[in-house]
Amino acid sequence: MARDDSAESSEPALADRVLLVEDSEDDIFQFQRLLRRASTDTALDIATDGESAVKWLDERLAEHASGKAALPRALFLDLRLPGMRGSEVLKWIRRQHPLDRALVVVWSSSIELRDIAEADRLGADLYVNKFPNAEQFTALMRVTDPRSLRPEVFGDHRGAVR
Repeated sequence: MARDDSAESSEPALADRVLLVEDSEDDIFQFQRLLRRASTDTALDIATDGESAVKWLDERLAEHASGKAALPRALFLDLRLPGMRGSEVLKWIRRQHPLDRALVVVWSSSIELRDIAEADRLGADLYVNKFPNAEQFTALMRVTDPRSLRPEVFGDHRGAVR
């Protein structure tokens, strides 16, 4: 589990933390670049495989239950991860309360309909192809309810999943 060094050292509020589950160093770099361009104060935590994501989230759930930590407001999840696949991580997330209510964005390079349908079936809130433009990403980082995405910004991405 890595922590983005560009984030502030103090524990940010719930609305200012996201988890990126991504195994590609290049894609992590691009995500960090988009995050900086979005000019948000969002703290970024990174897991490079499904197992470490589940372990980190499980620890956060325990800390959250004891009032010691906030949960991430959003999770960006690649489907094609080494070891535990993104679909398995998504299934696990949706079985954990209160994490089951977190905004889950499947962050994938796949445009295969079966991947989109599987993400929908497993409870993803959004399915976004890597990498949206800066305007799309900025809008995405401000989302708390996926139904609030403006279709003129996201076009086909809005409603690809829910």
